[in-house]
Amino acid sequence: MKILGVTHTAPAFEVPRGACDCHVHVFGPAEQFPFSAGRKYTPGPASLEELLALHHVLGLERVVSCIPRPMARIIPARSIRCAAWAHARVASA
Repeated sequence: MKILGVTHTAPAFEVPRGACDCHVHVFGPAEQFPFSAGRKYTPGPASLEELLALHHVLGLERVVSCIPRPMARIIPARSIRCAAWAHARVASA
């Protein structure tokens, strides 16, 4: 599976049940979730759908969604919603 130009394959070992990605960021779409005007950098797109696809390939069941600096002033509630949605989607896959 190719995500953001990188090919990902399932690990060559059995992933433990309940495995967790302990630090992720979700960006975009910028039109709906604009970046902070005072940001130091502008990240590329990293959608929730791409994150879920990656976690599915890697066999991960849980995720910790962190608030990225470029959006820190406007996204706390979205980060919580993304984490809850990601967990529900991965758990039901």
